Amino acid sequence: MPKKNLRSRKRLGFPTAKQPLPPFFLFMAQHRPELQKSNPRWTAVKTVKKLGKMWHKQPEDNKERYKEQAAQLRRKKHPRERRRCRGPPTQAV
Repeated sequence: MPKKNLRSRKRLGFPTAKQPLPPFFLFMAQHRPELQKSNPRWTAVKTVKKLGKMWHKQPEDNKERYKEQAAQLRRKKHPRERRRCRGPPTQAV
């Protein structure tokens, strides 16, 4: 009797849209390649720790640029903030 592959089972329910990236992730996307190029032997964990320290050392006006970019992506991806309903609203009797 062949074993069933549990990982290939289809998910039931509604597909969820991906959320836009937070400001720190936008910062990491910009700075990670140059950090990896200058330190090729670093592990991913060490690289992310260094990026976190760099983020905390950033002045607030530099962080604000990434926050505005994240907000712009959020507005572009979700023009109207709507929550996904599972069905029609029920009426009180």
